[in-house]
This record gives sequence, C-alpha cells and structure tokens, in this order.
Amino acid sequence: MNYLEKFSAQINARTLENTEAFEVLFDKQLYGVCIGLLRQELDTLMRLTYLNTLEDNNEKIIIITKSVDLGVWGLNKRISDADMKKIIPNNIGWANNVYEFGNRFIHLSGFHLYKLEDPITKIDTDELNKIIGYLEDKHGFKKVENLTFQHLLNYLPDVMKKITENNLDELLILGATL
Repeated sequence: MNYLEKFSAQINARTLENTEAFEVLFDKQLYGVCIGLLRQELDTLMRLTYLNTLEDNNEKIIIITKSVDLGVWGLNKRISDADMKKIIPNNIGWANNVYEFGNRFIHLSGFHLYKLEDPITKIDTDELNKIIGYLEDKHGFKKVENLTFQHLLNYLPDVMKKITENNLDELLILGATL
C-alpha cells in the first residue's frame, strides 16, 4: 500500500468511526460530543482542502508521508489549523463558521453547559447570522423567532453528512492530482 492509499485509508477509517459514533451519541442526545465529532471531520476537510490548494505535488507527498508515518502535519515545521485557514479561507467558506462553533465544544467552555444555558445566547449576532445563513443555504433551515440551540440540533446529522461528503470529494480530487 502506497502513502496515498494509507492516507486515504486513514481518512476513511476516521470518518467511518466518527460517523458511527455520531449516530450513537446523537441518539443519546449527547450533542456536545456530536459537535466535537463534526469538528474532527472539519479538521479532515481542512487538511484535504489545504493539500488540494498546493501546486507542488512533492510538498503534498511529504505532508502525506509525515502524516502517515509520524502523525505530524507539515513540511519542515508543523502546519497549524490557523496556518491552513490563512491559505484556504475562500475554499471552505461555510466550514469556517461550523469550525469556529465546533471549537467551543472541543475546548473547555461554557458551551458544555448547553443543557443548562442556551449557547446561542453566547454567540455574537454576526456569527449567528452566518451559521443561520449556512443552514438556510445548504439544509433548508427556516428562520424562527427566538432561536435556540434546540432549533439547530435537528440539523446536526445533515451537517455531518455534508462534511463527510465534502471530504470524499476532496479526497478524490487529491487522488486525481497525485
């Protein structure tokens, strides 16, 4: 198995496990962890999109090889999420909003108290409007008066599906270029 095949297998294994775990956790109404899994899938999308923005195939191969062999993401030094977001913001558009929202469930925050306090009240209006716009555009979300976190929860499975489909598309693009 070559490095691209191993890298693809890595992605597929992560996505399969995350999808199965998401379904179980969603059924148990463990939404914070579900959002954390969305964020992991966005991490995959960001890395694939980043690779697909690189013009130098040798750089792509080095990054893939280091990811497979060492679990390190980078060339001569580690490439952070922030570094990747600087290069690919227009390519992942909607994903930035989901990414930032998901970070609040990855990192310890008041968002973990979503069963006691509605996290929607902690999001500034501009960011909330972007999230709503994404849900309207991609998932047919209908605006409601007095929006709550509960209104958004029903869309989590659709968002997960969209992200994983985008991951597969980006992986196909990567495979076609190497």
